[in-house]
Amino acid sequence: MQTGFNTDIEYQKMIFHVQTEDSGPQNPVIITHLFYKGAILSSKKTNYSALFIPKHEIEKLKDLMKRQHEEMIASLLNGQCNHFLGSGEKKKKTSLDDYVDEYIKNKQ
Repeated sequence: MQTGFNTDIEYQKMIFHVQTEDSGPQNPVIITHLFYKGAILSSKKTNYSALFIPKHEIEKLKDLMKRQHEEMIASLLNGQCNHFLGSGEKKKKTSLDDYVDEYIKNKQ
């Protein structure tokens, strides 16, 4: 059993934590949580019981876990979790002007 992955991510001057775990062969589910200050903001569960993953092919399971872990990180960094930050909007930078405006605002 792969124990899991843990990553701290800084986003919009806040530190988030992403945790991915395998529940084991008796409960073949990969669970990924996005935390902020200890509270779970988002979760994703993937049941892999339909996939035949022999014990000696643990790398396949690790790859599934890593992919799900990275998808949660990407969703945070792409603004897909911004509704948890209080604005209720997905904030997505679409131009160089947006980056320059944010840089200038943060320098003041």
